[in-house]
Amino acid sequence: MSKTKLLIIVFLIITVRSVSQGFIDSPYSRFGVGDLINNVSGTSIGMGGSSYANTRGGFINYLNPAGLSSIDSLSFIFDFGFNGGIRNYQISNPEMSALKSDFQISNLMFGFRVTPWWASAFGFLPYSKVSYDVASYDSVLYNVNKYYRFGGDGGLNRAFFNNSFTPVKNLNVGVGFSFLYGKINQHNSINFDDDSGDYLNVLQRHSMKISDFMIDFGVQYSIDVNNKNKIHLGGVYQYNSELRGTKSSMIFNSLSSGGSAIIDTIFASEPINGFVSIPQKIGLGLAYEFNDKLIICLDYTTQDWSKTVFFGIQDSLKNSNSISLGLEYLPVGKTGYAYKYSQSVSYRAGAYFNNTYLNVNSNGDPIHDFGISFGFGLPLKRSQTSFNLGLQLGQRGTMRNDLVKENYIIFALNFNLTDRWFVKRKFD
Repeated sequence: MSKTKLLIIVFLIITVRSVSQGFIDSPYSRFGVGDLINNVSGTSIGMGGSSYANTRGGFINYLNPAGLSSIDSLSFIFDFGFNGGIRNYQISNPEMSALKSDFQISNLMFGFRVTPWWASAFGFLPYSKVSYDVASYDSVLYNVNKYYRFGGDGGLNRAFFNNSFTPVKNLNVGVGFSFLYGKINQHNSINFDDDSGDYLNVLQRHSMKISDFMIDFGVQYSIDVNNKNKIHLGGVYQYNSELRGTKSSMIFNSLSSGGSAIIDTIFASEPINGFVSIPQKIGLGLAYEFNDKLIICLDYTTQDWSKTVFFGIQDSLKNSNSISLGLEYLPVGKTGYAYKYSQSVSYRAGAYFNNTYLNVNSNGDPIHDFGISFGFGLPLKRSQTSFNLGLQLGQRGTMRNDLVKENYIIFALNFNLTDRWFVKRKFD
């Protein structure tokens, strides 16, 4: 690896922590541990997020630790990506619509083969995000307005170490170790639009610090249909985890009188030890590969959040189910020679549907998240390095019963650097 490439990697490691938490400003991030980030590789972004049974090489299959076995024995893969989104939030009152944008680093990962039967990957990526600010108001006596405000920020990050083993031909098994860490802040307030001093404003703040380990397993099995076509099966299982953390709370009073504010702390709790539940996750994948040129992938995931507990309190959550379908087409195949650059480009498309874990009102209105995606893999000439472009067009939520509908466009750029290691060159 050249000094220039190494310096780029070191720089990204140093800067990734400072920008990994983006800004989403979604009211739905109020629930649970926030908006769950579906971290997929640059290859899978354009395929609707499907990845469980994908065995094609050249990328780090983070969602299924067993998928690392496709890494070449002489290669070291550095995978770095970021994405940005434009989101339009709508409610029944069209005058209250809002347009937001966000930007975040999506992943920083490294993958390599340890032995002919063992491959590993490690890296850092966001797990969830909390970013919301919701306000409403009503009137009290003497036409004094009362404002309610609910806000939050923060989220969880994930450091992982995945391993894939090939005990027999066509069978890969994997195990992943993750460390989740982060801080979630929530604040609720009641403010009065009054300068008489007859009313007290109240602000309540909660802060949760979470850090603990979790483990997941994966498997992939390939079936040779004939000399040209293959069927791939994949599965993942994430063990039910109780993440340890601490929670502290504070309550303030403020009195607005004569243009000045008097603030008084009326309650401050000592940090309380507790747990945040992350339920087990089960994922199944099926893929069909045609002549090394085309692969079609189908994933299904289920995770029951209905009984999860957050420092002794159950939130308004339910079982989540998602399905994704994607394809990738490489005109010359994985081993062919491209006479034109367009023949070496990977073309991707996909769709996804997610019945989210949100249960936000008494009517039980489901909060669905669905959309389509497109992507391209653009290789550099005379190199195994490639750029992956992805585009997602989707919708989440509904405007029924005063809920929020979110229309979004997400742009993704992923940089996949594959370098030859462990080879002594005769010429440089």
